[in-house]
Amino acid sequence: MATKAKLKWLTLREGIWYYQRRVPDRYKHLDPRLMVRLSCETDDLTQAMIARDRLNKIVEAHWHSLVHSVGPDAQERYRSTVARARLEGFSYVPAEDLMGVSREERFARLERAAAGLEGQLSTKAAAADQQQLFAAVMGTAEEPPILLSNIVEEYEKASKDKRLKMSDAQVHKWRLPLTRAVRNLIDVIGDKPVTSLTRADAIRFRDQWFEWISVGKLVDGPDGEKVLRVLKAESANKDVTHIGKMIALLSDRLDLDLPRRFQGLRFSADDDEEGRVPFATEWIRDRILAPGLLERLNPAVRGVILTMVNTGARPSELTGLRKADIRLEAEIPHIAIVDYQGRKLKTPFSKRDLPLVGPSLEGAKLLHETAGEYKDRSGALSSLVGKFFRTHDLYAVKGQTLYSFRHSFKDRLTAADAPDLIDSELMGHKFDRPDYGRGPTLEKKLEWIKKIAIYRRSDEPP
Repeated sequence: MATKAKLKWLTLREGIWYYQRRVPDRYKHLDPRLMVRLSCETDDLTQAMIARDRLNKIVEAHWHSLVHSVGPDAQERYRSTVARARLEGFSYVPAEDLMGVSREERFARLERAAAGLEGQLSTKAAAADQQQLFAAVMGTAEEPPILLSNIVEEYEKASKDKRLKMSDAQVHKWRLPLTRAVRNLIDVIGDKPVTSLTRADAIRFRDQWFEWISVGKLVDGPDGEKVLRVLKAESANKDVTHIGKMIALLSDRLDLDLPRRFQGLRFSADDDEEGRVPFATEWIRDRILAPGLLERLNPAVRGVILTMVNTGARPSELTGLRKADIRLEAEIPHIAIVDYQGRKLKTPFSKRDLPLVGPSLEGAKLLHETAGEYKDRSGALSSLVGKFFRTHDLYAVKGQTLYSFRHSFKDRLTAADAPDLIDSELMGHKFDRPDYGRGPTLEKKLEWIKKIAIYRRSDEPP
């Protein structure tokens, strides 16, 4: 005899099993039906239980979609209608395409729509349910266009695979420039469907950016008043790139066949601000590594600075190191820069092992003790370093930042005529040649780092 658990939400009518479930109280204001009853299309109890579980998932998804479709979001309402079609046993087919389905299916759709029109409509929820049912089975719901104001959300849904290993903080940081670019575009051309963007809109956006670069833009100042701030061409190029790539991906994933309106609108390299200025070798040795100076910083920050000196690693790569990635007991002490769940590297080529010598070995020991203290907070760390360096006059020229240690490392590799493969492996850059073998060994990397390493005066090798 079937147990009560097996028969849950199942009822036998004229030899056929049906899924039958009362609408929960929390959904009654959205779903006016007293009971949901759907055929399992079988007289076999085992098959009916399988069908029951599948139907229950669809029903609960429908109720959930009703909750989230309340409000002005047209995309959510459309998705809810498509889900309702599945709930009623049909796939959603636009009205103009219904002649492509079988005569039997068209009759079944009409029959279901007609049944839904029967009875008195006592509440607004009942009327809304009736309208949704008709739109779902007869295909009268028109998919709304994606507005510029929704493009980041739609892009995020379409590119989930790109953020599988990102932490919440990394996702937030990834989203910020996209949101800023769209906000700037809407400020210039207004909110409109992505499909109606024109080349004139894109050129108008570039022209506005040219004015912000050459004249300035009114922004909120620290005291709440508007101040005029001249913006960078680099920021304009980022906006153009972000908007272009979002439109391109949505066009491909959603089969929208959108023209690339923002192509070729980046400002030339001559318009861009100068890159970060490297520290001179002597300046690092004599000023920054001066005895007792960096000891005024906390160990985690000091560890990042010292480790950067002879590795050229990015600050975010160092703040993301786990204790297991800092291999001080290895035959050649080194750090392993790898991605893991909750930490995604900037590029696939960023994954690498870096030997430790001189101040960088000292810094790695500090990072081992403080691992994770600034994970996902490299911006806060950079701000702290910037304030400390300005206070102690550790910037030799305008344009220097914490990143200048990485640029200094790169310049020293270039001055030493390091082979391109060594350069790429140490910097974490792509090597534009066929990929053969395993690449330089840790011993070979150590050999080149020793050639360009900076040591404290008191620690310089003979």
